[in-house]
Amino acid sequence: MLYWTVPLRDLPAGASELSYQVTHTQALAALPDAALSLRGDSGTLRLVGNLDPGDYGLASALPVDGAENPGSVKLPLDGSQLRQTNQFTLVVETDPASTELPRVNGVPVSAAQLGHVRPSADGQRERRSYYALPVHPGKNLIEFGREQVTLNYAGPTVRYEVTPLSAQADGSTPVRVRIRALDAAGLPAEQPTVTLRTSAEPLRPDARPGEVGYQLELHNGEGVLELRPQITPTALRLELLRDQQVSEFRVDVRPGGAALGVGLVSAAVGLGGTLPLAQRLHVQARAYYEGPLAGGQLYVAADSAGLPREDSGKARGLTYGDSSSEAVPLRGSDPVAALYEHPAFRVAYRDQEVPVNVVPLPGRMTALSASTKGNVRVSGFAALLPGDLVQAQVLRPDGTRLLRLGQEDIAPASETLTVVTRDAQTGTELGRRVLTRGVEYVLDERTGIVSLAQPPDATDAELHRVEVLASYRLSGAAAGRQPAYGAQVEVGDAQRRFGVAAVSLDGRGTIGAAGELRRGGLQVSGRALLSGGVQAEAALDGHWRSSDALSVRAHYQDEAYQGLGKGEAGLRASGRYQVMLGERLGAALDATYQRAPSKQGSDEQDGGGQGEVGALLTYRAQPWTVGGGLRWGFGSRSGLSAAGQLGYEGKQVSLSVTHSQPLSGTVRPTSDFKVAYRLTPHAALALTDHYVWGDAHSAALTLDTRLGNVNYAVAYELPGAGGAGNRARFGVSTSVPLGARTTLGLRGSALYDLQSGGSELGAGADLRWQGERAVATLGGDLAWRSGQLQAVVRGGVSGDLSERLNVSADATAELGARQGLKFGVGYAYRSAGFSSLGYGRYAGGSLGGSRPEASAGVSAEYRQGALTVRGGVDARALLSDPGSLTYQPSLGLRAELNARFSVGGWARALVQPASSQVLPGYGLEAGVQVLPGTWLSAGYNLAGFEGLPSAGLYTRPGAYLRLDVALDEGAGKKTGKAHRR
Repeated sequence: MLYWTVPLRDLPAGASELSYQVTHTQALAALPDAALSLRGDSGTLRLVGNLDPGDYGLASALPVDGAENPGSVKLPLDGSQLRQTNQFTLVVETDPASTELPRVNGVPVSAAQLGHVRPSADGQRERRSYYALPVHPGKNLIEFGREQVTLNYAGPTVRYEVTPLSAQADGSTPVRVRIRALDAAGLPAEQPTVTLRTSAEPLRPDARPGEVGYQLELHNGEGVLELRPQITPTALRLELLRDQQVSEFRVDVRPGGAALGVGLVSAAVGLGGTLPLAQRLHVQARAYYEGPLAGGQLYVAADSAGLPREDSGKARGLTYGDSSSEAVPLRGSDPVAALYEHPAFRVAYRDQEVPVNVVPLPGRMTALSASTKGNVRVSGFAALLPGDLVQAQVLRPDGTRLLRLGQEDIAPASETLTVVTRDAQTGTELGRRVLTRGVEYVLDERTGIVSLAQPPDATDAELHRVEVLASYRLSGAAAGRQPAYGAQVEVGDAQRRFGVAAVSLDGRGTIGAAGELRRGGLQVSGRALLSGGVQAEAALDGHWRSSDALSVRAHYQDEAYQGLGKGEAGLRASGRYQVMLGERLGAALDATYQRAPSKQGSDEQDGGGQGEVGALLTYRAQPWTVGGGLRWGFGSRSGLSAAGQLGYEGKQVSLSVTHSQPLSGTVRPTSDFKVAYRLTPHAALALTDHYVWGDAHSAALTLDTRLGNVNYAVAYELPGAGGAGNRARFGVSTSVPLGARTTLGLRGSALYDLQSGGSELGAGADLRWQGERAVATLGGDLAWRSGQLQAVVRGGVSGDLSERLNVSADATAELGARQGLKFGVGYAYRSAGFSSLGYGRYAGGSLGGSRPEASAGVSAEYRQGALTVRGGVDARALLSDPGSLTYQPSLGLRAELNARFSVGGWARALVQPASSQVLPGYGLEAGVQVLPGTWLSAGYNLAGFEGLPSAGLYTRPGAYLRLDVALDEGAGKKTGKAHRR
């Protein structure tokens, strides 16, 4: 791609045409049309075509043909960069009688490398060319006489540099981040792509769909990542993969600084009649404003009908015929939400994760919060939580992609799902991650059924326990609100922090203190909570060399503890230290201990526990590793065991087998087995098995990737279908490419208790395919639990049948002990004068909840000049009630007589065939623009009723008046805009 930059000052006065000419030594194919943009301090204005700002930002000046250094060293050019080869050609000019040799990094060049000698251009000197001279990564010094020239050679990547180019929350400008891959000398490295994961949505397609994860293309070690525009200030997370190490970065999105405001008030009142005024008066108001205030930025949203929620593809239509995205700046359970962002602090009243992290809170809530910024951070929150709030409900994964909350009619967008991983030995929380609505799961709020893009197994790849915590509200509950509040003080930075907090929730108070220290390869963290009793946990992780590691975990909770984050009472601890004693000899020490409170009627004595310590020596002779050692158990099961280990580490296959055999006492033999097959440089298929002979057995089949499974909307994007909607409806999580268009995901787990004979088995696979005009997925799960087999299949397809018509379908089926089916189909047609949307949905059996139903609808709009015609029909039936089928056809017409006057009419009917009931409604209306942005309408409904929503129309019979007022930030100014409903 070639770019020309033409300063406006260089154009002739009055010039109205800009032309260019391309010449080439050979015939050229037809060139695409040129793009033209106007760039200034305030941004870029696109004039003709589509100029990619990201690609332009990576462009560099073309080298001047025939350019050479002044002096004796002609080539290479001083400061130039050498790529793709570690050899170069050196050209010097000197006296013909000179025998001096050039030096590269202090070493004289061999005379045998002199390849070409000819006179210089002036004929007074001799031009000598030395070929195939070696260089090392970084800067290389070339010397000849007293002259010096540097040549840079790109080495392997040792670090990344991340620089925000544009990171303003204005809702329209993409967040652009420059990523540079640097070698040990700080020079751009020779790396074609970088694998990354980000908390925001990338805008560009994957540069290499055939590789694991999302790939960003790099040119000369540099690339620009473009992310979806942000509407409110936030901190974006960015993770970059280098070899097998993950580098984490944070990109702060600042307020945009511009003022934007829009509002609408619509009030309709029925004239006459016997109904009270409250029933004849309909008022709807909504507004949004953002703008600078006192050195910060203020965001306010209000809606008399309740703030909107993120759609996530769950609305009546399945596809909308475009690839636009929907974003809600402020959400909350109340009609008003606000955010004030200042460089020194933040104040918000909205749905949020409150700024208290010392004490584990159950999830998001609508609350008033305040927090300062810097190394000393003071924060707090206060909220009135609905009495119907369900907090920290534990959901045990059953091996399928479906989870059931156990409640129906969940309040829209009120849920928070958190995946928590706990140590298998101690129960210590190893990590938690909040799932993203519409990306990693979809909730059917009517039935309370969660459909996951990737089902969590009961254990992870290391056989740690996995659970899902759910917090949500119920719709329409009459319970009053209960106060909740908390405060926190935290000191520190990214390397070290310490904080204390106090929280009151559900009438119970919890006080906590937590700290964390990161220094080099050492990480220490701890937390203590007090609420009637005590809960405490600590963790220590250290990595000094690639083979030396230390890990310690401890968790304690007494029976009296009743605060937040309550788990199992008792003491649990584990630790492991691994070190290399020489080039081939290594050692490993490990220990576990757990003690649970005695149960009433149990034979165990209070304070009794079970522990084990072990030591293992290993010897490495690549690719094999062998080892042996001893283990000692104490407590209810005690004794000495001999331990042995055998391992293999190849380029693609790795294997590890460890077994401990009792020599005395009552301890049981234990075997651990792990095999991994590397499918790509960044993904491996692994099987892990832990077997306690005569007691229990657990296993997991996983696809391990360093950055996890990325599932961005851009992978589902079509010209006629938004990627976010497709992903929400039928997205699956895959990680291994089978080709340029197809990716695969695999998983499996097994748990078996030999004493009780109970077993849990799970397996699943996902496929995703994307073409130029279609995208499709198919995923399936099998789960065996308590002697019952359960299967779930989920899939979908979306495609553009033409430039104007898009169709979409998705389905989920449950087979086995529970049987159910849920599916949806839809289409979208868009043209200049006509558009139409249609959908159909079905939910029955175990996926239909207590009220299985089917629904369908079609709507269309025709515009021709000043005439607009709208029509449609919606239908719904409860599957358990054969006579419940009800449908509502509607028709509306509006004619613009001129810029100020309009007339229109509407008609609709509510029909229930089983009862032979028909409720008609129809009326006429005329409107006049009395002021810019203000319309007064008068109408008369010959018949009317309150039916399905119909764009806010007043539908009661009789005469009515309606006032519509639309405002923006320019209201009251001479340049104010006129608005129409």
